[in-house]
Amino acid sequence: MTTYLEDGDALDGLEFLSMSEAGELAHWKIVEKLNDKAGDPDIGRLVEFAVPVQQQHVASVADQALELAADEDPDEES
Repeated sequence: MTTYLEDGDALDGLEFLSMSEAGELAHWKIVEKLNDKAGDPDIGRLVEFAVPVQQQHVASVADQALELAADEDPDEES
């Protein structure tokens, strides 16, 4: 997270972080789908924990990015 938020513009950092978090969520959803067939209860419990955590991460980063975007001047040069 430090790489995303300290090495550049905060909004740019949050945009990259949002892509990373979305990728993590997609990964856990794939694990969930694969475990639908495998039926491993340990993996099932892990997925039940991880998916909501990742969903919250995606939502949180999106909310923060949108808050920063609302304060941006769309006519300002980058």
